[in-house]
Amino acid sequence: MTVVSSTPDDRGPQAFSLIKCASSSCSPPSQISLWIFGWLAGRKENIRTYLIPISCIPVMVGAIIIWKGSWVHRGLPLFGYYLLPTFGTPYVLT
Repeated sequence: MTVVSSTPDDRGPQAFSLIKCASSSCSPPSQISLWIFGWLAGRKENIRTYLIPISCIPVMVGAIIIWKGSWVHRGLPLFGYYLLPTFGTPYVLT
């Protein structure tokens, strides 16, 4: 059994050598997805049932990229980290 330590040095924005102010730039994907899915939900009636699972895809892709991606070059996990804040979109659509 392997125990993984999740200290601030190996997870989160600090793992990418970002300061807290620079890590706030992670939110634009969330704002863009919320705007797009919110606009679509307002244009078409009864489409939210289809939009909720579709809006979960970027979150799952981001988590899989972080989980399975190589940490040798940190660009790939950083891209996955940028996708994670879109988890608020399905919550807002419900």
